[in-house]
Amino acid sequence: MGISQPTFDRYLSYLEHTFLVFTLPNYSGREATVQKRGRKLYFYDGAVRNAALQRGLAVLDNPTELGLLIENLVAASLQTHALRSGIRLHYWRDGNNEVGLIYAHPTQPLSFRNRIVT
Repeated sequence: MGISQPTFDRYLSYLEHTFLVFTLPNYSGREATVQKRGRKLYFYDGAVRNAALQRGLAVLDNPTELGLLIENLVAASLQTHALRSGIRLHYWRDGNNEVGLIYAHPTQPLSFRNRIVT
């Protein structure tokens, strides 16, 4: 994109503070590893997602895009719940293996795996 990482991070923080997007850190047992790994970006509103990515109504006819939209919906709902309850939400990826969402409750953690059925 031609901008420095600090500038990108600042712009991203503006979008996060206005509740347009949120990022999830990659899950790890060590906080240093969580901070070092990449983040996954989600939109709070699916319509904003489709507009920002210029998807329009084509999402409804494409099973892959529809799956990503549903993943975004679930992530936004869980993020809202996580913020209210003080629990962290993560994703986990190691190579080709991924768990879409991890609700890191201290005694009853939950994981949600992405699966697109066509």
